Amino acid sequence: MKVDINGVKFSYASNDVLKGITFGAEAGEILGILGQNGCGKTTLLKCMNTTLSPSGGCVMVDDSCVQEMSKKDIAKKMAFVTQTTGVTFPFSVYETVMMGRYSRIDTLGHETDRDIRAVYEAMSETEIIGFADRYIDELSGGERRRVMIARALAQEPEILLLDEPTLHLDINHQFDLMELIRSLAATRNMLIVLVTHDIILAARYCDRVIIMSGGEIAAAGTVRETINRENLKRIFKVEADVNEDDRFGLSVTIVGRAGNSGTAYLSGEKTTAVPEVSVRKHIQKGLRHPSDRHDNKI
Repeated sequence: MKVDINGVKFSYASNDVLKGITFGAEAGEILGILGQNGCGKTTLLKCMNTTLSPSGGCVMVDDSCVQEMSKKDIAKKMAFVTQTTGVTFPFSVYETVMMGRYSRIDTLGHETDRDIRAVYEAMSETEIIGFADRYIDELSGGERRRVMIARALAQEPEILLLDEPTLHLDINHQFDLMELIRSLAATRNMLIVLVTHDIILAARYCDRVIIMSGGEIAAAGTVRETINRENLKRIFKVEADVNEDDRFGLSVTIVGRAGNSGTAYLSGEKTTAVPEVSVRKHIQKGLRHPSDRHDNKI
């Protein structure tokens, strides 16, 4: 199984968000898409699964253009996990994961043994089978994210698209989820494409990386070819230390903004003055300026 993105373009009104994106990816790898806010990362994922229709170019899956495929056929090939759960009613975990079978269940909506087996396999892989009967709105953020991934796996896709999978998770859950993602790529031989802001996790868990900037690909290649000091400074405007780590592979430490050490802030040399007009407005309203405060002494 392979995916080829050929010159994909997309615009919101007069704003060109994607300007001819081209790359390829294959089964069994984790492809990370990095970039600053507004660079087109999530838009690209939505074009890949036809949530959005490109204004130019095409997305090819095994030599078939997804824009010409039915929604059910796309769902059999590709699953998309968004930043939010997308479930607003109190369904049980089992019911939520079973929703992923909609493209596989027969036209009468009858669940077969295969459907039930696929759901339990997905819950087992994501380690949520222990609370299959609980309602999804009772779960923590990390547990909900696993439920959404299980629902996607129940589709039995060959491609898994993840939009900010570690968003709002604490550090332990971030590592747990990324370990799960790496395991899925290996055991299911899936292509996993994930959008993330987390350069550190991308460096540790991705096989290849695309860094986007202004709707274009600014860097592409293996993790070591793309996540380096020069690219982080050029594209993200940050200073970083990038080193090999015997335990974790590539280790990235973000030092600070490029060209700004922050010492002036720490030393107190740079202060923010209060505009005099604001002071006058506070006085007119009977409010004291912070400099007028006095400590009560006994």
